Amino acid sequence: MEQSRGKQTRPAEGLKRPPMDQFLVQELNQLLANEYLLFTRTLNFHWNVVGPRFHSIHLFLEGQYKELLEMTDDVAERIRYLGSHPVSTLKEMREEGSLAEDPGSFPSTTNMLAELCDGHQEINGQIQEILDKDSVFKADRGTEDLLIQLQRKHQKMIWMLKSHLATETENSHEPSRHN
Repeated sequence: MEQSRGKQTRPAEGLKRPPMDQFLVQELNQLLANEYLLFTRTLNFHWNVVGPRFHSIHLFLEGQYKELLEMTDDVAERIRYLGSHPVSTLKEMREEGSLAEDPGSFPSTTNMLAELCDGHQEINGQIQEILDKDSVFKADRGTEDLLIQLQRKHQKMIWMLKSHLATETENSHEPSRHN
């Protein structure tokens, strides 16, 4: 029992447990690092987008980085629930993450969106690899559920980014008028 201002309190349910399988915690920390790296890349592109689509892309990326920040927080909080500590410094994020960074690079709007799409696809694959290890989740359906939710969010972001990247002719569903 912990002492808090003269009262005895119990630690949170997850925190009183011994740390879960270190493999899972390591996988979640690597995921957390990649989520954070993609968040900072999205924020960078939000700040630095230019061109005729500035306003719409600026707002679009704002929505994406806000959602990524929530996703990052969810992963970190799950690691705490499992009785371990999330990576929490920029140095740790870079060491644990696998997403490449390109400091000082300011690509075109199209290339920004393509890079973000690639990042989401990489994380989507990373999540799938974790989920494919069924034995990890036999006693931890909460983490499995979190990963499935994160995967759905990344898949939606991939779809949205690809929709921004599509050309008018790729999206045309009207029959040709030149018969």
